[in-house]
Amino acid sequence: MEQTSRRTCFLDLLYLIFNYNHLLTRFNENTLLGRTQPSSKGALLSFGYNLGSKFYGASNFESMTRVLKNRDWANIRETFIKYRNPGSNVEQGLRKRREAEADLFLKPHP
Repeated sequence: MEQTSRRTCFLDLLYLIFNYNHLLTRFNENTLLGRTQPSSKGALLSFGYNLGSKFYGASNFESMTRVLKNRDWANIRETFIKYRNPGSNVEQGLRKRREAEADLFLKPHP
């Protein structure tokens, strides 16, 4: 059992590294040139890990793509919260996650 657990953790880590590199490449090229705090990148990494690393520009993510592309930080919190599966049994938990991601994204850099 311990070996399976280690393998799962290792695969999760590889997936996270792949997503991180993919997301940072896309955001550095397209979006976050004016917002390079590690906290902002971390928030988007969490969002991408949960919803797929290729969300930026995807058809189901128009509002998030628009807010990021236009650097409309005043609407980023509201936009994060939109992605919570309204009416589902996981909505409350996803809302908490999206609020935490928004807080992290907007956290001032020291």
